Amino acid sequence: MRTTITLALAAATALSLATPVAAAPVRAITWTPCAEDATVDCGSLVLPIDWADPGAGTYTLALARRRARVPSERLGSLVFDPGGPGNSGTDWLLHKDFFTPQIHDRFDTVGFDPRGTGRSQPITRDPTLVDALPTSDPSTPQGYADAVSYNRKLVADCRQRSGPLFDHIDDLSVAKDLEAIRGALGEDKLTYYGVSYGTLIGQQ
Repeated sequence: MRTTITLALAAATALSLATPVAAAPVRAITWTPCAEDATVDCGSLVLPIDWADPGAGTYTLALARRRARVPSERLGSLVFDPGGPGNSGTDWLLHKDFFTPQIHDRFDTVGFDPRGTGRSQPITRDPTLVDALPTSDPSTPQGYADAVSYNRKLVADCRQRSGPLFDHIDDLSVAKDLEAIRGALGEDKLTYYGVSYGTLIGQQ
């Protein structure tokens, strides 16, 4: 009997290990010509606000793409983040040209606005509150207390105006968004170019 139970457990374990884990769903990017430049594609990708709870709501991430100029030599997509944090990858792609001709010939260059920035449901705040920055010296006890009080008011205002996304503006969530972009572009591996703060996202 003991031998039978042992064999049954071994078989069940082998079966569980052999069962493939369900892959994350591949999301689709909706591309249309950009209003600012019809030679550039502007895209949107609907993603979870909270990757730990994908059913809790979504937001729309904005992208822009310049297609490879020599399709027969195309190597794939090059996704870039201009850093900041807060710089707009879509604006950089539309209005700046910092890649070499060889890159433009062989890669689709793709910029995106990280969650909470640019065209990707940007965080909003009361401008009058932003202008009410304390003038007291933060190195003093009173100045420090004023700074803490001000920052708490600013956070509460931003959270109220920006909704659930406010609490999910973090490097790891942006990195998971980047992985979703890779899948939506149909690339097996991500070719990524990060500038300044964007290098931190690439390291996640």
